[in-house]
Amino acid sequence: MVSVIFFLTGCDFPKDLGVYDKSVPPEQRCTLIIDKTLYISKFDDKRVSWAALSRTKTIQIPEGNHSFVVHYAEYDQSAQNILVSKFFRAGETYEMRAFVNFNLGSVSVNILGKEERLRNFVE
Repeated sequence: MVSVIFFLTGCDFPKDLGVYDKSVPPEQRCTLIIDKTLYISKFDDKRVSWAALSRTKTIQIPEGNHSFVVHYAEYDQSAQNILVSKFFRAGETYEMRAFVNFNLGSVSVNILGKEERLRNFVE
């Protein structure tokens, strides 16, 4: 019984941040999964606080072209005010991920749709 409890508390269950704009019908929304190392401070030039320390986050956003101001922090690396934008299609799921080059000390953030995730998996 103790090992089961440890296993459940050790998992990274995504933190559901809900729906950004509830006036947008569900069929016009998409899902964004945000890596646990990222904090979003702006969405389309509006202040937000999409953070869940050390937890992956999910949020539903409207379809369309969106921009984000992203901050990264993990281990000894950090990066602030990374601007990322992408066109989102309704009904799709996207993942925002951090890519760290420890040799160069640089961090980039990408938003991957289904096709891009599959292509990366195959390569």
